Amino acid sequence: MDQGSPAKAARARRQQAARGGPHQPAGQQPRVQEQPTPQKRRQTVPTPLAKLIRAEERLRQREVKTERNKREAKARRSEEQEGRPPAAPPVTPQLKRRRQTQRWTSQEVAELQRLVAMHGEGQWALVLKQGRAVFAAGRTSVDIKDKWRNLNTPPRQREGDAGPSQKRGRVAIPWDSWEVEELRRQVELHGGSNWLLVQDQGRGVFRDRRTAVDLKDKWRLLQRKAARAERELQAAAPRA
Repeated sequence: MDQGSPAKAARARRQQAARGGPHQPAGQQPRVQEQPTPQKRRQTVPTPLAKLIRAEERLRQREVKTERNKREAKARRSEEQEGRPPAAPPVTPQLKRRRQTQRWTSQEVAELQRLVAMHGEGQWALVLKQGRAVFAAGRTSVDIKDKWRNLNTPPRQREGDAGPSQKRGRVAIPWDSWEVEELRRQVELHGGSNWLLVQDQGRGVFRDRRTAVDLKDKWRLLQRKAARAERELQAAAPRA
């Protein structure tokens, strides 16, 4: 027997072990090991209860994460504010109350007229000081000035009254009797809607500053006066 055969056989076994398989005799087909068939994992369909439990678990985890983020943000803000002066409280705007007006009495008006005649207009602080015993508590120099201006401002007069009056920012000119007659005649000829034509036809009789709007307003005023007079006559007439 060859002495080198055991050594060769041992070396062949080591090589076969290094290659990962058992030693096979020469000329023999390697035996294939049967691999175990993997069993298929059975898939389970989640039930509605399981879905609800998972949803509650996810919601609880989200709440825990949100609470942790809030605590961390609060801790960061407190660390940033350390060493800083405390912030001033917000200023709440106070609404200004409207001062109640006090009616002027006849004694106050008489005292105001007396003091203005004594010291003259413009000395409102002196007038207030001299008449403090008569004026109501809370009167100011501005109140004294406004009251004096109201006392010396004539009231507005309606159009058609005697004397000029302020209307629509300009002086209202009184109507003469011949203007009223011409207005009635022109309205009978051209109607009560075409005021530009009425103004043009009566230009020689109406004053130069009369406008179509003035003619229309005067005609409406005449109509109201006529209607009121007719109602008064009907009310005064004896009943049958």
